[in-house]
Amino acid sequence: MFKRFFPLLAVAAMVSTAFGVEWMTDLEAAKAKAKAEKKLILMDFTGSDWCTSCKIMRKKILDTPEFDAYAKEKFVCLEVDMPHTTPQPEKLQKQNGYLAEKYEVRVYPTIVVAAPDEQIVGGFLGSVSNMAKMKYRLDLAWKAGKKYRKSAKATGVDRAKYLCAVWQNIPMELRGNFQEMKQEIIKLDTKHETAMVDELKAEEQMKQYYEDVRPAKDAKEFLAVTSKYAPVVMPQNAEEIYRWHLTMLEQCAKTVEDVKEIEKYSRKSMELDPTNTPEEIEDALKEFKDPKAYLEKLIKKNAEADKS
Repeated sequence: MFKRFFPLLAVAAMVSTAFGVEWMTDLEAAKAKAKAEKKLILMDFTGSDWCTSCKIMRKKILDTPEFDAYAKEKFVCLEVDMPHTTPQPEKLQKQNGYLAEKYEVRVYPTIVVAAPDEQIVGGFLGSVSNMAKMKYRLDLAWKAGKKYRKSAKATGVDRAKYLCAVWQNIPMELRGNFQEMKQEIIKLDTKHETAMVDELKAEEQMKQYYEDVRPAKDAKEFLAVTSKYAPVVMPQNAEEIYRWHLTMLEQCAKTVEDVKEIEKYSRKSMELDPTNTPEEIEDALKEFKDPKAYLEKLIKKNAEADKS
């Protein structure tokens, strides 16, 4: 991490208050508070002086009375700011760099929910548009946190089942530095009684997918691979493979039938998120009501992209 040297600032803002929620900046203090109050740590990885999405999510959700009422009984909130130009005390800069590396944060904003021992139990990448979506994701993390606490008192396959439930709730992109949990589940689950066997199969599917797609020389060859995987994708891999499949479908679209395929997988992709209501999905898919017009728009867009 690039080190910037600034005079040590007076740390008067170790805790900022918004409608009663304390947004702490000191990790050790947050861990101690979470342990004492039997809460989880909600880490907001943000770029306060450059990340527009971070600022919007903070203003519209995190700094609201609604969030305060929901979060204050469950979470200790920790701001992990990664500014580009705003000076930070060296200690805070090192701490936040450590956390970003530990949780492999590459997307801003990212929300990480962790136990007081820093074990991740949930979270999500990117921003959400409303409190309902935020609450849904944090509720999952809270439930996973309960299972993680129970795992400490369990042994054998019972512990494996609790840990597996936690593992399944950790976003795939944030699992990298927490492989010890997966290995412990595998070791304890000698009779394959947990869902870890499906997780391992899903990992093998993604590994094979990347091997198959690597030789693709253009969008058409890429599409041939995604077309093979999309109909048989495992739930754990659906979001990523659908995303690539849709991208390739749009780049290669030539007929109305291609547009219908795009609509089909757009629907499937949206249905992966349980917080999307049927009404929201139908509203988002209105653009497909005139498939010919949609196709013309796609062909024009692709032609312009080829020129640039």
